[in-house]
Amino acid sequence: MLAKVYGERKNLIIKKLREIPGLEPIISKGSLFIFLSISKLPFTSTQFVDEFLTEEHVALTPGVAFGEDWNQYIRISMTEEPQKIAEALDRLERFVEKRTDVAPVVRTV
Repeated sequence: MLAKVYGERKNLIIKKLREIPGLEPIISKGSLFIFLSISKLPFTSTQFVDEFLTEEHVALTPGVAFGEDWNQYIRISMTEEPQKIAEALDRLERFVEKRTDVAPVVRTV
């Protein structure tokens, strides 16, 4: 049952992320989180999450929390309800669109 719930949330997130230019999702199997490369944007992970929280009032995790090699990544969680996830993704899209004009890329691992 939980696998179905999180599978649906993952599908919602991936569908929306494919519409957001400048982010590159890294999709793993069996995880409650999705990492996004922000390397096409002019931010470190900490700068990104700080500005996003200030502007859009949504908390994300900076990749650097998992080591310096992850400083060009942010982590999003699939643990919220779908309505909250959808709203957060709309805010993420708005935030990123103000800062980029690159096409979206999706990578599966």
